[in-house]
Amino acid sequence: METKLDTVGVQCAEITAPFIQYKKIIMERTTEVPKWFKQIGGTVYTEGAIVENRFGGDSYELNNVELSIYDYLMGCELIGDWKGVRKGLDFFRTHNAKAYMVLLD
Repeated sequence: METKLDTVGVQCAEITAPFIQYKKIIMERTTEVPKWFKQIGGTVYTEGAIVENRFGGDSYELNNVELSIYDYLMGCELIGDWKGVRKGLDFFRTHNAKAYMVLLD
């Protein structure tokens, strides 16, 4: 197997293997769509994404359900729907505390 060096002289094979494992962990972390989110007709995305904290700049990768609820929570905050914000925050505290700490705390 041939390895190539990137611009700082690090072998690409050393970088890709942990990244692939990390992506696999994210893909395996499944979250069930909460009943309340289904009841309000929330849109569930097909893919997740990396989200950046709007204040501190830290980022965290969310799966499709987490991203859907994160966007719902941000929308609720914009329109002043504090019950919706509370439901979103409670979801993250329960299902992904690390994402809560990085993105919402």
